[in-house]
Amino acid sequence: GGAPGPEHRLWRAMSSSDLLHLAFASPNGGAPPGAAASPNVYQQGIREHAAELGITEDEFLWIAEESLVAPLPEGWVQSRVQEGEYIGSLYYLHEMTGETQWEHPLDEHYRLLYAAEKQKLAAQAARSPVPAAGESPSPVAVVAAAASAA
Repeated sequence: GGAPGPEHRLWRAMSSSDLLHLAFASPNGGAPPGAAASPNVYQQGIREHAAELGITEDEFLWIAEESLVAPLPEGWVQSRVQEGEYIGSLYYLHEMTGETQWEHPLDEHYRLLYAAEKQKLAAQAARSPVPAAGESPSPVAVVAAAASAA
């Protein structure tokens, strides 16, 4: 029970993605208050969260955004440390088991989704001998395409 301590991860200052997680955890869901007025903060939060998930390519930022707006799984609640060295830090509590963790319970799901989407895109690129604008096709892609067509 209780809030997770420093043994779970290094403490860090509240990031933009933490603020977005907190805003999206509201019962109403939806965009955080002020998101329309401050799109830079919203985009910064998405980029910070993408980095936390290991997402480095812009074409996969939708995964980070989706993870920020996803509702908590059943039984999980978001809370803040109320006292001590980590006061104000967000953490997640499973109400039935008493398990606590710093990371959103669905973050691992979204890391796996990113890996799967990245692999799918790489497989599509390997099958397609058609180069992007201004590029020559990869010899490997051309040979692979010819072999699969035979």
